[in-house]
Amino acid sequence: MDEVITVSARRTFLQSFVVVLQLWFGAPTGYVATVGLAAFMAYLFYDAGSPWVTAVAGLAWVALMIPFVLAMQAWKITRWYHALGQPVFLFDADSATLKSGDMVTRIPWSGIKRVKLTGKTCFLYITPRLAWYFARNEVSKQDEVGILNFAQMANVRLVVREPM
Repeated sequence: MDEVITVSARRTFLQSFVVVLQLWFGAPTGYVATVGLAAFMAYLFYDAGSPWVTAVAGLAWVALMIPFVLAMQAWKITRWYHALGQPVFLFDADSATLKSGDMVTRIPWSGIKRVKLTGKTCFLYITPRLAWYFARNEVSKQDEVGILNFAQMANVRLVVREPM
């Protein structure tokens, strides 16, 4: 099969922030890390006179810092792609390829852990927490089915939700 599916992806700050948030909380480790950070910060804010103030201080720190850190990551992604150029994904029966500026990364389907389609985003997980992504509205329904077929032929795990 010589079919190649091409997807040009935009990178906006808001889209990148939502994706980073989904990646952070897309696995149980994100929740565990959040609780662990809250406990650690509560320990640092420990006040022997008021356990409630200690707990609230730890939770407040996490409630402020995690969105800030995720926003910084989204800003970094947006800035990086602004400098390199719009990412272009190429899919064929053998591999998935990402081109951005002069950089080209090709990964055989055997190197992709899973393909996850959420309501608005398509993720190709390289590791459990690292993923390539593009908006589902940037690809036709026929091409989306073609990408899923390529992944399925390579025995890549699929997680599919209908678009919102």
